[in-house]
Amino acid sequence: MLATAAATPEVDGVSDPPASDDEAPLLVAELAARGVTAEIRPWTAPDGWAAADLVVVRSTWDYFERLGEFIEWAEHVAAVTRLTNPLEVLRWNAHKSYLIDLAERGVPTVPTTLVRRGASGAEIQVPVGSEGVVKPAVTDVAIGAVRSEASDPGLLGRLEQLAASVDVLVQPFLRSVIDRC
Repeated sequence: MLATAAATPEVDGVSDPPASDDEAPLLVAELAARGVTAEIRPWTAPDGWAAADLVVVRSTWDYFERLGEFIEWAEHVAAVTRLTNPLEVLRWNAHKSYLIDLAERGVPTVPTTLVRRGASGAEIQVPVGSEGVVKPAVTDVAIGAVRSEASDPGLLGRLEQLAASVDVLVQPFLRSVIDRC
């Protein structure tokens, strides 16, 4: 079973299929060609995961909107069947402070500072450099991220606003992020 994001909400009695990546149906077809039955299923689907021989967390892009529920789901699935993405890795990877862990282990990463939820103004600093990025530590892609001149008071304001309710990552902006996309 391939776990994916939830279907879009129902509108006028019609809902879109589960949000998945474009490659998931290709993977299901290739597996079928090899005699393996696979299903794309939103992680939010009701119980029934125990019936799967294997669950692969594939494209659960909406996990960040309900992190607690997602982790509970992963714990449940790991308890009733084989979850290929280790539970410990899912927990670790869901909060982007893993970038700090990687840097401490010598893995090249974007320099990252974690500002914990509820940090006081004195603890909050903007990134060094010409441009900085602040973003929630639990998010998908760039949702909630702000890029601005480090000297812009709006950047510090956004950082303080975010830190009032969530953990926040502070990073220098790297042009290569845009150049490589």
